[in-house]
Amino acid sequence: MIAAVRRAALLSLVACGRIGFDPHGDVFGDGSVAPDEIALRVVSDEGATTPAGVAIAGADVIVDRGAGSERMLTDANGGVRFSTSTNANIVVVYDRPDAWHVYTLDAVPPGTGVTVGGRILTSPTEAQMMFSVPVLSGAQNYYLFLSRECEIPGTGSVPSSTPVFTHRYAKRCEGRSVQVSVLAVDGVPVGHWLDGTVTLAAGTTATMTGPYAASSSNTITLNNVMPSVAAITTHLAIVSDGEARVVTDIATIPMPGTVVVNANTSPTIDMVSISAYLNPIDTHYARHTDDLFITPGTNTLTFDTTTALPFYNDIQLAPDARSAQWQPSAAGRSPQMVVFNAQIAVAAKVTTWTAYLPPDATTAQFPSLPADLIAADPMGGAWRAASATAFATPSETNLYGVDVSANEVLARMGWLSQSTAQYTYF
Repeated sequence: MIAAVRRAALLSLVACGRIGFDPHGDVFGDGSVAPDEIALRVVSDEGATTPAGVAIAGADVIVDRGAGSERMLTDANGGVRFSTSTNANIVVVYDRPDAWHVYTLDAVPPGTGVTVGGRILTSPTEAQMMFSVPVLSGAQNYYLFLSRECEIPGTGSVPSSTPVFTHRYAKRCEGRSVQVSVLAVDGVPVGHWLDGTVTLAAGTTATMTGPYAASSSNTITLNNVMPSVAAITTHLAIVSDGEARVVTDIATIPMPGTVVVNANTSPTIDMVSISAYLNPIDTHYARHTDDLFITPGTNTLTFDTTTALPFYNDIQLAPDARSAQWQPSAAGRSPQMVVFNAQIAVAAKVTTWTAYLPPDATTAQFPSLPADLIAADPMGGAWRAASATAFATPSETNLYGVDVSANEVLARMGWLSQSTAQYTYF
């Protein structure tokens, strides 16, 4: 059975934040990291009152190059550099009023620039403005779609019966010139589409002009769907200036074997994102997602699901809240990195722990910390959320060696093939 939906809430907190492992050394903007050193920069996650990407000065950085540990502090720019001829294990710890933040990075090679942090909120602070779009004869409803970074989850599924309407967006995008898509539903399958550029400014009205274009018909064929797959969601998106906006979602309850998804949608679609889900068990669920770039107007895509990342499932969390393990399913595409994320309640505070792990990792272990940082240790705390996510990139290189400078927004917003096992406390 295939059911079309206008737009589902699909943003989640990005598992690894900015995957900023840049061998060309743009961590400090000086364009160089020597072959025998590692440069690290620590920046803030987005909070209710703070933006993502603010330099964290004074963060503790503990480095192990194989001959004991050395401790240092980040400077005013949130950075440290150190010499090494071997891979280094790194632990970063810093304190904020609401949470301790801990990052662990395994086997970072020499010559690498690393930026950690920069995650954005699933439910960001909101702003709103008016939009005035052209009238389409016979249109019953109008829908507007922003990029994944700027859209408030679910707002794209809210119709307006008039061409002048209020739309909410993430306040972090205030003042930004962004691409938008408008769908006018006029009884023709799905309707007609208009793409344009607007500046997001609270309290103002953006006026869009130009003719609407007819919908195009797209056929996505998924081969070798496993019997264990309970649901598939196909997201059709447009990528402009490094920002992706999903304009059509198709939810499918599949039968094993071959699944054909038909979608009438914008003629400028150039990305298809395919998410497959296993049946959830209590507070656990597993999914994998592959993002596939296509040429607009090709209208057909065939994807063999056996080339996707394996499902990562059965996440197990230790009672002492210091370790976790998980298990990939049957063999599939090999990842380049696994990232474990957890939020653990400790007394009146939370420890947020992110571990960057090798591609074959199936466990995460919280590090031993110096005595003056022991308050960050979650020993005896209560798990609130945890996930293990395997990542792969189009370049098929180890993520520590990926230059994301050209696709930073895509990387930061999660447009990477990934497979996640997740636990959420209710």
